[in-house]
Amino acid sequence: MSSLIKCPHCNKEFNNEPLEEVLNPTVNIIKHSTERSSWHDIADMIHAGEYYRMFDVGDSISCTLEDGKRIDIDVAAVNPFGDNQVAFCFHDCLDDASMNRTNTNRGGFCESKMQDYLNDDIFNLLPDDLKEVITARKIVQTIGGTEFSAECKLWLPSLYEVYGEVYARHSCESNEKQFELFKNPRNRVKFRRGASGEDYSLHWWLRSPIVGTSTYFWNVNSNGYCIYSGGASNAGGVCPCFLI
Repeated sequence: MSSLIKCPHCNKEFNNEPLEEVLNPTVNIIKHSTERSSWHDIADMIHAGEYYRMFDVGDSISCTLEDGKRIDIDVAAVNPFGDNQVAFCFHDCLDDASMNRTNTNRGGFCESKMQDYLNDDIFNLLPDDLKEVITARKIVQTIGGTEFSAECKLWLPSLYEVYGEVYARHSCESNEKQFELFKNPRNRVKFRRGASGEDYSLHWWLRSPIVGTSTYFWNVNSNGYCIYSGGASNAGGVCPCFLI
């Protein structure tokens, strides 16, 4: 029902028509926001158990590496190994590299060239405030009855963390969980920028050696599928993860 209202400036009268309620909406509007913060602020929120006020799994955080490259880092899992912690994963591959100089998976990820490369070369590229808040994670792998371990600031996701129960029988680690981020198959596809400036999808490494072989680690192919063809001396995409 309409009513008359009078303008206080000119005394003219107008009909006040109520807005009709949309009874049958046909679209949903999703709003995205950008918030400036620091890695120290993010760490404080996580330690206080209030990460939900800042981000959800699948959200991305942009930052600049020491070499000037701008990267995106995804929220991969919340409380994956305990309370008040968050696992992060680079949105795309930072580099191409081999797991080992020679074609062997002996010692698994823990004793690989890749582990040294991540925690020396790549770690030193991170901004200082991020380096200061990363929590080292103890990676433990049991291969052929022998246990290997390493304290890592940066690490690659495992077969189980990406694919969950589907490949559980091939896992050489215990007490693992599939990261929420990778439950969506789209998030298993990784890209890298080529020399021409265009992005291309590529095979990228998992830290899990293929049990029963002496030369292979599991890979994710350019379509996001798990593959059994990663010779350790071959080059593959490097997509680091870390924990706060």
